[in-house]
Amino acid sequence: MIATAFLSMWISNTATSVMMLPIGTAIISQLKNNPFSNENEPLVFGKALMLAIAYSASIGGIGTLIGTPPNLVFAGIVEELYGIEISFLKWAMLGIPISVFLLFICWKYLTSFAFKFDKAEFPGGKVEINKLLKSLGKISKQEKRVLVIFGCTAFLWITRSFLIQPFLPFIDDTIIAIVAAIALFIVPSGKETKPLLN
Repeated sequence: MIATAFLSMWISNTATSVMMLPIGTAIISQLKNNPFSNENEPLVFGKALMLAIAYSASIGGIGTLIGTPPNLVFAGIVEELYGIEISFLKWAMLGIPISVFLLFICWKYLTSFAFKFDKAEFPGGKVEINKLLKSLGKISKQEKRVLVIFGCTAFLWITRSFLIQPFLPFIDDTIIAIVAAIALFIVPSGKETKPLLN
């Protein structure tokens, strides 16, 4: 749930859910094939895990201004009607604590009230996750470059209001996003002369 919520703070809720579902189904199938698990356990755990992914993707979207499109729409309406700009940092200072609180409430509800689990830990779950991580292999040169661009973008969004705007008042979150997107089409991928995106 924490991983899903964190990813959802930066990309759309739907994309995050679609990314996390295969991991969830792999863990459930591992539990299903495990001789030490009860017959009912995979079904109950599967329901809880699928709901956890869906809920945490929505909860994580609240955390940042770009987490979900309604956040940006709200910020735009507030600026248009009242002349109050909600920066990325202002939103995150309010949104992240709310996301963390809601995530805890959701986890507690799913694990203590909605579904009952006989075991605190399911056999084979960590093994399956480690196996999936190993199958990914080492982080590639292209992935590192995308990570650097994403990290710079997030840093600029967070520090824009107090670090960048005093010197460049015309810079806003949209311009930072567009510059980052253009950078993906310019930065070489390391494979021949191709950029990261074409």
